[in-house]
Amino acid sequence: MESVSWWRRTAAVLAIFAAVSAPGVVSGASPAVAAPIGDCSVRSGTPGAPTSLHALPDSDPRYSLLSWGPPLNTILGLDCRPILEYAIWFQDLTEGTGWALAWTSPNTGGGIGPWPNGHTIQFAVHARNTSGWSASYAFTTYTVP
Repeated sequence: MESVSWWRRTAAVLAIFAAVSAPGVVSGASPAVAAPIGDCSVRSGTPGAPTSLHALPDSDPRYSLLSWGPPLNTILGLDCRPILEYAIWFQDLTEGTGWALAWTSPNTGGGIGPWPNGHTIQFAVHARNTSGWSASYAFTTYTVP
């Protein structure tokens, strides 16, 4: 589990770095709607996509450890509504299965599996606040050795 903590810290640092290097503007908004970081008077509606989704092998590589960060608009303070939960989806690209819901959780990580050896699994995560679910997702893939 130490590697999961390291990845969570790394993902948080990368998200903060991205936040610091980005201007305090609501994504997709015109400059007239710009808001200083931490100004909660500008509401962005549903959250953006979660950030920095990673899938790593557990001690048994047939299991994946997933970690991600909150949406950038939440990190920047452009939307002060808390994230209520995340939905984690998966599909087996090797078998060509469709998307299936793995779980929902307020946490930014978890483990899932076992997966068949040699299969490539794609994961997607989106977030929900009081305005609803994010329209965009974070994606990553994991190939079982």
